[in-house]
Amino acid sequence: MKRLIQVDTYVARLIMVSFLLPMQLQVAFLFVPLVWFVFRTFKDKEAPGIINIISALLLGGMYFFYLLAPLITQTQYYSIAQKLIEYRLSYLLLPLCFSLLSPQKIAIIVQQLKWFVFSSIAACMVANSVFILKYIGLKTGFQGV
Repeated sequence: MKRLIQVDTYVARLIMVSFLLPMQLQVAFLFVPLVWFVFRTFKDKEAPGIINIISALLLGGMYFFYLLAPLITQTQYYSIAQKLIEYRLSYLLLPLCFSLLSPQKIAIIVQQLKWFVFSSIAACMVANSVFILKYIGLKTGFQGV
């Protein structure tokens, strides 16, 4: 049991770091960890109530409007409607997945929020360093930017 809690901790860290990915990669990357937590919730018989699922459907309900968009979209704009559906997929998936988690599993994820902060700081440091290194050699300095 202790080993599964350690695995849960590492999977929760993966969730936090994955929030820095672009939207399409984020949805693909979040799928496995969230399925893991949903599986663990039902395996441990910690199923959430129906109220959680209804509230998640209300939160993710805006996504259903995106699903209707291709039906009323002109043919030349159909690919744009499809891209919007792909980009906004996490609006439906994340609330639904989190509504299926037990409070114990959500507590494990919340404890790992510090990894989101750490990864955000690291991403900002890398981005700022690349910016400085790229533009430090300009003859006009930062005025050329």
